[in-house]
Amino acid sequence: MKVLARGEVTRQCTPGDNVTITGVYMPSPFFGYRALRTGLTHDTHLDAFKITKDKQNFKETLLTPQMIEKIDDIRGASTSDYALYSRLAKSICPEIFSMQEYKQALLLLMVGGITKEMNDGMKIRGNINVLLMGDPGVAKSQLLKHIASFAPRGIYTTGKGSSGVGLTAAVVKDPVTGELILEGGALVLADTGICCIDEFDKMDERDRTNIHEVMEQQTVSIAKAGITTSLNARTSILAAANPLYGRYNPSLSPNDNINLPAALLSRFDLIFLLLDKADIDLDSALARHVTQVHKNLYAPKAEDSEDLIEQDIMRAFIARA
Repeated sequence: MKVLARGEVTRQCTPGDNVTITGVYMPSPFFGYRALRTGLTHDTHLDAFKITKDKQNFKETLLTPQMIEKIDDIRGASTSDYALYSRLAKSICPEIFSMQEYKQALLLLMVGGITKEMNDGMKIRGNINVLLMGDPGVAKSQLLKHIASFAPRGIYTTGKGSSGVGLTAAVVKDPVTGELILEGGALVLADTGICCIDEFDKMDERDRTNIHEVMEQQTVSIAKAGITTSLNARTSILAAANPLYGRYNPSLSPNDNINLPAALLSRFDLIFLLLDKADIDLDSALARHVTQVHKNLYAPKAEDSEDLIEQDIMRAFIARA
């Protein structure tokens, strides 16, 4: 739906915000030759006179007094910080068997670090970028989709279906005024959130170079059609890719297996290799876990593990952190 904002209503929100718009549903009449061609049909738009931001991050919606009390109870019940850290990690996508180390890394990715600003104005990013490189069928895409739906601003996209312009920003013509305007891409919309990119190795090389600036400088610089600006893209990138030969070849070095340029790999803080090794005991445990999930529609509880934390409490915990 097209929304027209005029005067004081403009500049009330940024790309990626969830907003409530109050306005009047109006027809947009055509003029000239277009009016003769379309006849009595009209286009419609919403004439906005109030724009309210719904939520920008977790804290505005999740940290109620009751939720803070539940968080404090969980912290008090844990014997140590590491025990709490392990319990939180296990509560991330419990339907996926094992993968404890990877889930701990994803927990750190969602919590994020602290962006530091030096005395001379230079910034050091606090967001973490993670690459999951591994064999087909080890639940990489499931982890990415879970994180994208779990994060406050999570966007899921695939490498083959994404262009460089679609990830960063595009210059398009406004259908109402006819002027050139900027339209934010996936990385701009995921500002202060997480952008999950699946099939990262299938992305075109020219499109992949557009991500370099976002991963290190956390901005998207545009100089197109007379528009020169810089957009914020303070996002963590979680990427999943397959090795060069489809499956990981242990006889070759990791450098030969990973089909990504060194300039891009250096921007990932954590790189994990997810290998599908043939092990009869592990495969039997995995098969039992999968059948239990399909039968009961929830993950079976391990004998030595604590109760899993509910998703809403997890979101509030991450917001508090």
